[in-house]
Amino acid sequence: MSRSVPMKSWVWDGHPGQLIVSHDCEFALNTRIGGFRISTIGDWFPVGWPRGAGMRGKEIGFNRTHETFVFRVSGSGPGELDSLGEIDSLVYNDCEDARKGHLKMCRKYARIAREEP
Repeated sequence: MSRSVPMKSWVWDGHPGQLIVSHDCEFALNTRIGGFRISTIGDWFPVGWPRGAGMRGKEIGFNRTHETFVFRVSGSGPGELDSLGEIDSLVYNDCEDARKGHLKMCRKYARIAREEP
């Protein structure tokens, strides 16, 4: 059975890790596991977009308000992107699915990172 990089070794970063307008997103999870960055963003509220209880953010892509992208990284801490191209992704339309999807992708890449030399 394949082992995974333990969660205590994951590097959690409070900043969004993708999308040029991510500073306007209210939802952001960014985790480094080995040579991978798993970044989830959503709830995009650009300047002038209505906010308040029950309001949804604007779509950040076709038919999605949240997304998780995985990138290869190197260096220390959260790491520097090796390229701008994502190697894996998931999309969602609410925060709960995005949170679950982020953790699912983290577990997947914890297994993959453990198997890399």
